[in-house]
Amino acid sequence: MKQWWTVVAVGVAVFVVGLDMSITNVALPTLARGFEIGPGGAAWVVLAYNLPLVALLLPLGRWIDVLDKRGAFLVAVVGFAVASALCGLAPSLSWLIGIRLLQGAFGALIGVLVPVLAMGAVDPGQRGRAMGVVGALGPLGSVSGPAVGGLLLASFGWRSIFFAVVPACLLAALMGGRAISMEGAFSLPRRDRIVEAALLFVATAALFLALGQNPAVGAVGAVGPVHLVLLGIALLAVILWRRLPAAEPVVTLVSRRDFRVAALGFLLLATVGGALFYLPPFFLQDVLHLRPQEIGLTLLVWPLAMSAVGPLGGYLADRWGTHPASLLGALWITGSLVLLLPLSAEWSSVDVAWRLGLVGIGAGLFTGPIQTALMSAAPAHLMGTAGALSGLARSLGFALGPALASAVWACAGSGVGGMRASLYVMLAVATLAVVAAWAGRSAPGPPAQPAVKEETG
Repeated sequence: MKQWWTVVAVGVAVFVVGLDMSITNVALPTLARGFEIGPGGAAWVVLAYNLPLVALLLPLGRWIDVLDKRGAFLVAVVGFAVASALCGLAPSLSWLIGIRLLQGAFGALIGVLVPVLAMGAVDPGQRGRAMGVVGALGPLGSVSGPAVGGLLLASFGWRSIFFAVVPACLLAALMGGRAISMEGAFSLPRRDRIVEAALLFVATAALFLALGQNPAVGAVGAVGPVHLVLLGIALLAVILWRRLPAAEPVVTLVSRRDFRVAALGFLLLATVGGALFYLPPFFLQDVLHLRPQEIGLTLLVWPLAMSAVGPLGGYLADRWGTHPASLLGALWITGSLVLLLPLSAEWSSVDVAWRLGLVGIGAGLFTGPIQTALMSAAPAHLMGTAGALSGLARSLGFALGPALASAVWACAGSGVGGMRASLYVMLAVATLAVVAAWAGRSAPGPPAQPAVKEETG
């Protein structure tokens, strides 16, 4: 039973990260009024959190490969709690943005640790169920954010939304401290990892800015010289990172065909997910002219369905194997997208909601098995790196999805026709994910290499 308390502890941590992201988005208009800034300035409160959440995944993954996971988990959740409390005490916008960077770094550490701890806590035959439980709690946190955030904003003001996550973090720390076994020693990262982190941070920032990825509104503008320069900076930073010794374990892991195919499928369907988080709000507001409350309730159907079905996806992964289960999820998502293609101004919110609910069911069936497949394809000494690459695939997909969807929308013309064209492109992307899932059923990986003795830190 103790092993499942570890799964519950990391699940609570995932819930907190999902809650923080959605609850902060709800507060952006209030923050803009409170600090007397425009929407663009307020959006940096979210962007400052998302940048380290993506940029630091790989350095942190390599770090936790060589240290005590229990100590790292406690540092992550307690650090997240302290950073949240400091955000609530922020006297200025610059202070708030700076602390959000720190909070995002702790969130990245949580993201890397979660699959490693969940997979390592249970027997091999139960790993799918463990990942299914964890995969269900993240969307549940996102679902809770708008309701909790609205209540706190109305009753106590914007500072309360940051204090709200502190008790849950401390609960996760208490459970994790009791359930997670201590293995090895905890130490700070080596200084040479600072160079790696800096290069990846530059690459991520340049990529986000080039895509025009505003986490608050998901808007992208026309491609111009500035975008090309930013993409060039991102590419140069990645090339320089590739020349570092720290990149070798990542390359080694990606060279495994079973891992590479699973990561590609995860990236492709995360791209679809990002696009479907971006397009429906515009359709519901600009075409159906719904009120904000109606839009919120319509969009809630997807994460609720995903959370409800997530444990089933994990169970099927344990019963059938990760490849058949993930293939089922990919096929379900693709079929659900076909039902969205007749998008019409004659639809009601119910017409949109049940279709998004079907997509959510497919996401619940897919996420647990594909993450289990990714982690199972990694040798034991690279589990942290595997968890980091899993998070990176998801995060990049959610950044690319809105950019690709809005670019197609702009080229195809405004209105429902442009939205429908974007959905056709997402159907093509989902079909490629099905192909990847099908290929993964027989993707052998090379034998796991023995752990390499590495300097701690």
